[in-house]
Amino acid sequence: MSENPFEACYGGPGSPVPQPVLNNGTGHFEDVEPHPNYNFITGNVPCYDFNDPVALNLIKEQVPVILRGADLVSSAMKWDLDYLSTHIGGGRFAVFIRNAAADRSAVAQLQSSSNQSQSCQPEPLHIFKYFDEKKLAALQEKSTFQSTMVRIEMTFQEFLKRFQGDRSQERVYLQQPLNNTVGPQIASDFIQFNWSWAAEHKKEFNWGPLTSNLLLIGQKGNITPCHFDEQQNLFCPLRGRKKIILFNPDNFPYLYPYPVHHPNDRQSQVSLNFSQRYFAVNLQR
Repeated sequence: MSENPFEACYGGPGSPVPQPVLNNGTGHFEDVEPHPNYNFITGNVPCYDFNDPVALNLIKEQVPVILRGADLVSSAMKWDLDYLSTHIGGGRFAVFIRNAAADRSAVAQLQSSSNQSQSCQPEPLHIFKYFDEKKLAALQEKSTFQSTMVRIEMTFQEFLKRFQGDRSQERVYLQQPLNNTVGPQIASDFIQFNWSWAAEHKKEFNWGPLTSNLLLIGQKGNITPCHFDEQQNLFCPLRGRKKIILFNPDNFPYLYPYPVHHPNDRQSQVSLNFSQRYFAVNLQR
């Protein structure tokens, strides 16, 4: 079986994406976990052949699609943890960390500073909710906002050690721009991406300038809560499986985004994955 999750979309153009058993990047195959039961109606993103005119028209109309057989990043399809460990270089890379001990400390500090009578619990370790460090600094003492997610720069070998550690005590998520910090072999693979397709269709679709190319490596079960990005995305999976839930922009007001000046700007206050009251939500004075 191919390790490309979107290579085989069965049933013809526009068919739903199948849920295959996929390689987890370590040479082993894992069964797909059952879908949770959401209290809203879900569907499937349509799947079309790469360069199918119907798919390109949908993209132009800002409708999400899955492109089958795309060669956008074919030179990176050999990237797995072993390959990256050998070739990514000795630079330092951005890793977001959730730690159980830090969570307990932050909860205690919050309850002490805010004199809350109602107990609070931290978000589960596998939840990685983005926050803006600059907006947090600007608030200073105007908010009781606390985040238990920290960003640390470390070598890839240091990341691997934590990646393979006890996930009940710590979770990690690498989010590194592909820039001059990577080794020459990774840079060579990067140069071979299908940039001509991206440049041609960026103009056709009236997209903005290319702002970043992120390498994302997460542990099984990691979740990025509901949010919106500020630019168009071409998401190219290399290993494993990632489920993405997309909402129509018409639903925006019902997803209750945080205020613009809140550190969690662009994030939804609605939880799709857990129902308890967690301390990182809505704690502005």
